[in-house]
Amino acid sequence: MQRSSLLLLIICCALGILVGLAEADMIKLKGENPKLGGIRGQIIAGAKPGVKPGEVIRPKGAEDVEIAIFVNKDYVGTVKIPWDKIESIEFTSQNASSYEVDEDLRKEQERERQRQIIEEERRKEEQKTRAAAKESEGEEKSSEKEEESFLPDEEKAVDTWISQLGLGAKSQQGRRRYAKAKLIEKGKKVVGKVSDALITTNTLLKRNAAAVLEGIGKDAEKSIPSLLTAASDDDRFVRWGVIEALRAITGKHFGYSWEAPAAQQREIVKKWQDWWKKLEEEKKKKEAEKKEEAEEEEKKAEEIRKFEEKGYKLEPTRTKPIGK
Repeated sequence: MQRSSLLLLIICCALGILVGLAEADMIKLKGENPKLGGIRGQIIAGAKPGVKPGEVIRPKGAEDVEIAIFVNKDYVGTVKIPWDKIESIEFTSQNASSYEVDEDLRKEQERERQRQIIEEERRKEEQKTRAAAKESEGEEKSSEKEEESFLPDEEKAVDTWISQLGLGAKSQQGRRRYAKAKLIEKGKKVVGKVSDALITTNTLLKRNAAAVLEGIGKDAEKSIPSLLTAASDDDRFVRWGVIEALRAITGKHFGYSWEAPAAQQREIVKKWQDWWKKLEEEKKKKEAEKKEEAEEEEKKAEEIRKFEEKGYKLEPTRTKPIGK
């Protein structure tokens, strides 16, 4: 069984599934097919080069030779090969000076092994954390939907308050103020509906909608695209109210002035729009990078799984190769 597993490992090497270092150490097994080339990797325990060219020394008490294996040039684990199965070992000149096997080195390897175990545990914890964060994100989105949903009577009240923001008669001033206060009190829940009011033809409604979003502040972040569109409105008061809302929500200030000429105000609005566009592009880029990293990890895990299915188990928590 062990012999069969070793032959499978050699076949994997020959097919290029396992990729060693640029100058890899070589272990040839007894009775193997010479065309397969042997097992390539980096020998880290159980054998060392002698003084004479081609000489191999078996340290006292060493029953196995431990060789580090690589997948797609990344270290994935080590394999132990019993000495009685080995026909010959070839060391690379590049690594020959790295194999002084003594007690201090063994202690160092054991410390490294423990570090690897801790690192592996940390990696697993990170995976759990990422999975929990994903689940939490899903719950957050669900929560956001709940926040934006209204009871029938409540929705009716919100719609009424928003319509009252556009009442133009002087006698309706008190109702406008009351509606504005109630909408700000509702906060994040009404951001979507108030943002929609920015695209109406009622100028007074747009002015007061911007004031409500300013009052809600950071919780009104979802309204930024609508505000940036309204920042080019023909009405000077609407533009000013929109900029004040953007400042309250983002904490940014691009020098917009009430007294500035319309052309200069348009330049400032362009700065706001460019800032938001850049922010969105960076967000998309980060999301794409995260997705790429996840796909790479999945690909590597799949390669290791395929290798282990062939009958030879890697031990990723064992001693790492020297210099890696």
